[in-house]
Amino acid sequence: MVKNATTLYVSNPDIYEGYQNVNIGKILAIIGIVLNVASILFSIFSIGMDGYYDIIEGMSGGGGYSDDF
Repeated sequence: MVKNATTLYVSNPDIYEGYQNVNIGKILAIIGIVLNVASILFSIFSIGMDGYYDIIEGMSGGGGYSDDF
């Protein structure tokens, strides 16, 4: 998309204004992709750790804490 916007701007700079908006849009798109990838990796890690804790609890006999007083 950025390449297309850059090509349009270069071909007719009189029609379009704000070439800096193209660069800002590119930067924000990269930041958005990085944040999305980080959230996906965190979700996968969280799901994996939940399974890991279930395995550890099963190996220890399920001796977790109890709310019974």
